[in-house]
Amino acid sequence: MNWSSVGRDTTFDRMDGLREFDRMDGLHGRTADVSDSSSFASAAMSDESTHAFANSHDDTSFIGQLHGRLRKYIDLMQELRSAGLDNVKGFDLPRLAVAGEQSTGKTSLIEAIIGEDLLPKAEELATRRPLYLKLQNDMSRLTPLLKVGNSEDQLEVVSDVKTLTKKVQALTDEKAGANGAIIDAPIFLHIMSANTPDLTLVDLPGIAKNPLVGSDQTEDIEDVTKSLISKFISSPETVILAVVPANMDAAASDALKLARKHDPAMERTIGVVTKLDLMDKGTSAAKLLQGKYVSFKLGVVGVRNRSQCELNDGMSVQNALRREEQWISTHPEYGKMDKKLFGTKSLSNKLMTVLGTRIQKRLPELKASVLDRIGALEKELISMGDGPPETDREKRREMMKLLENFVHNLNSTINGRVIDHDALESGRSVGAACIRSVFSEFAKEIESEQHHIGDQYSDDVIMKLIQASPGYNLPGFDSFDAFSHLVLKHHKKLKQPCVSTVGTVIEHIRDDVVQSALSHAAGLDTFPDLKEAVKEAAQDIIVATGTATLRRVEEHLATLEYVHSSDQEYVEVMGLGELMTEVVTEVMQKQAEIKDAMQSKKHGRNSLIDRDQDDVKPMRQKMISYDKLVRRSIIDEVPRYVGRWLLMELEKEMLSQLQDQLLSNDGAADLMCEPPDVELKRHGIKQELACLEKAAAVLRKPFGA
Repeated sequence: MNWSSVGRDTTFDRMDGLREFDRMDGLHGRTADVSDSSSFASAAMSDESTHAFANSHDDTSFIGQLHGRLRKYIDLMQELRSAGLDNVKGFDLPRLAVAGEQSTGKTSLIEAIIGEDLLPKAEELATRRPLYLKLQNDMSRLTPLLKVGNSEDQLEVVSDVKTLTKKVQALTDEKAGANGAIIDAPIFLHIMSANTPDLTLVDLPGIAKNPLVGSDQTEDIEDVTKSLISKFISSPETVILAVVPANMDAAASDALKLARKHDPAMERTIGVVTKLDLMDKGTSAAKLLQGKYVSFKLGVVGVRNRSQCELNDGMSVQNALRREEQWISTHPEYGKMDKKLFGTKSLSNKLMTVLGTRIQKRLPELKASVLDRIGALEKELISMGDGPPETDREKRREMMKLLENFVHNLNSTINGRVIDHDALESGRSVGAACIRSVFSEFAKEIESEQHHIGDQYSDDVIMKLIQASPGYNLPGFDSFDAFSHLVLKHHKKLKQPCVSTVGTVIEHIRDDVVQSALSHAAGLDTFPDLKEAVKEAAQDIIVATGTATLRRVEEHLATLEYVHSSDQEYVEVMGLGELMTEVVTEVMQKQAEIKDAMQSKKHGRNSLIDRDQDDVKPMRQKMISYDKLVRRSIIDEVPRYVGRWLLMELEKEMLSQLQDQLLSNDGAADLMCEPPDVELKRHGIKQELACLEKAAAVLRKPFGA
């Protein structure tokens, strides 16, 4: 029986063909049951497609045209599988998987779909390894072309069906042993024949209830087989063919229970009722086929298998298919029911249509996912580098490049030429932005009220200190000793925020900037020993340079112990010019009062002249003005010292010091050793990338080319 038979009409596009198939079912009084795709929407036929249909005259011609369209999708998926995409994690491809219990006619069903006697049969258990079947229709082939192997890229051509049967059995015994064990490693079988439909499906080992006596099967054989089947049917991309014999209660079917477990809504499960002819007299599978017991969204099909007697008599698959059609058409009940509910041919058409439609829906998302994954893997491969060089000289040269790259990243991050976007997305700033923020907070703290001298000393304290100062001072000419004592005592408190700011910058560069530079230094991840050595050496250099910078800042702060300023603002801008005029006037008045007092003393009068609150005001104003000058200077000078003696020194000296510490070491070459797991990871990425690039090439080709 040929599944594809006529040339393709160019008036049909892919969607028209699928709609036409749905329309044709309606014309024959049949209701389309594939409701999960817009491809099967009931739509009026276009003039062109109506014309094409009118000229075809029979179902066989139209089915051939439809299968030609679907075959393109199925062939495309096979190309992707051949490229290895199905083995890449996260890229499950649409497929059909046959699940059923032991001895439910599953293997005979698949042979009927294939159209040839090909598979090993045994009374105890035929399928012990999953069998990946790629079926391709070729009307020109008088004899099937058969290829089989343990992988798709290692297929062996076999000459005939008998040899193939032996080869499948041998491959099963090779991996699973000859004593009945069941494993999940698949066998791949490609069949090109005039009798086969265009399909890909997986024949899974049947669910076994009890281990075979004397075999390698364990007592948990039922769990083993169910687990294996679950592994293949759990993917949302897998369409499940749940095989249930007609002479079994469907409610007790383990195949249906497994299908419900992984497809609760039964949206991707097709029911297949086998052994219709073996039901007890007076019983019928009609209600099961009509969906009254189980609601299969993709429909259900009943088939008649070859009986054991027919197998023993050597009945061919083709004769069995003809007998199946005759048996169904003459059955008193089934013969009156919807024809698409019966027969291997109807099942094959359904499988092709469902598979082709799911592939069509998956393609746009699949293409985007493949390209995205290629980009991610290429980026990861670049970050890993090419692996260690061979000779010590080459290793040193490569280490030099890695050190230069790290130092470039470090300096660029410090200077703001490179932005760590990962840190920004997590709400952190690294490098120049963070350092500027530290300086800004430092300025705010120095300018805060707690560091303003004006409110730190009361009038009483200032006056008492003036009074306690040595020597005699005329009013208005307050004591310099009192002034210096007050401002120096206050300015000692400025040391802590200065030292803390420098320390914060050092710690940020040592920890955050170094880590950022390491994470963006391509190739260092490949050599963890070198990466750790670079980290330790760089941090030591930063701490040493930072310590020297801190010492310079402290030395600068020590100069504040010498009170001095030539800043004109101290006199002019701060208002001391006007203040001094007032003070001179007050002094002249005091001098006049003293003269009067002396005259009074001559005449027997005595008046006490004391220093009073009039001395406090000019002292406080001078303290405020000088303090403002000092704090303004500190706000500028501390960042300058950090910039010159920490940031610029690191930019100038980091690379040379790293080279001195790491390259001059006799064990430098040992730092360029790559851990075995990194090598394996790179190899795995390259393999996955090769598969994805092959898949991308397939997806880029014009459809159907």
